Amino acid sequence: GFSEAAVGSFEKYVHRMGRGDVWGELLGKNTVLHPPQALLPERERAEGPVRFAFVGADFYRKGGLECLKALHRLHAAGVRGWHFDVVGKVGRWADPRARTTEADGREAMRLLAAMSDAVSYRESVPHAEVLEGLGRSHYLLFPTFQDTYGYVVLEAMAAGCVPVATRTRSLPEVIVDGVNGVLIDVPVDAVGDAHNTATTAEEKARLVDALEAVLRGVLAGGHAEWVARSAAARDRIRAHHDPGRHRDA
Repeated sequence: GFSEAAVGSFEKYVHRMGRGDVWGELLGKNTVLHPPQALLPERERAEGPVRFAFVGADFYRKGGLECLKALHRLHAAGVRGWHFDVVGKVGRWADPRARTTEADGREAMRLLAAMSDAVSYRESVPHAEVLEGLGRSHYLLFPTFQDTYGYVVLEAMAAGCVPVATRTRSLPEVIVDGVNGVLIDVPVDAVGDAHNTATTAEEKARLVDALEAVLRGVLAGGHAEWVARSAAARDRIRAHHDPGRHRDA
């Protein structure tokens, strides 16, 4: 499996199918091998505005609206020194996994307009440009409600872009909170997803509160804190995702 979370999900499926008797044999044949990811060119980020990035076609399922709401609180309070680059389909608001409505879509567009001096938005860009953008960014915002792995997190870390993510599925296996990234606790279901447990209005509001606190902490931590986390992120990729390990496995 690609992660311990994936193995656990498969175990639950086997038992649900009434074949728990064969699980021990299947587990003995399983090896957890996290997806390969080569290190990306390291780009120097000068001290200055902290660049936050969001990448995800499924904008709402990956917590994009919550990111906008948290950043808007900072913007409305006059907190500057940051820029947010968004790549995602904001117009695709109908996502049952995120329990979004047309009103959410209108709210996202309103927030983008209200922060036009601090937010750049594109619906999609070629993958090479995504990687270049991560290489220019300090932090990836990824408060996802449901992802089997979250490959953009690996791409970000390979570029030295520090992930801020929810503690869902395999992400806690990759991100060490406060070391190579930041994890936000949300209620999850038996397989580690949050789309059935954290998408109520109340839980989304709590996520926005948590994101705001993290963002304020990141801005207060300054460049030196980012440098240490960025180096640790690249170390994680080097140690656990080297494509050479997969060739030898």
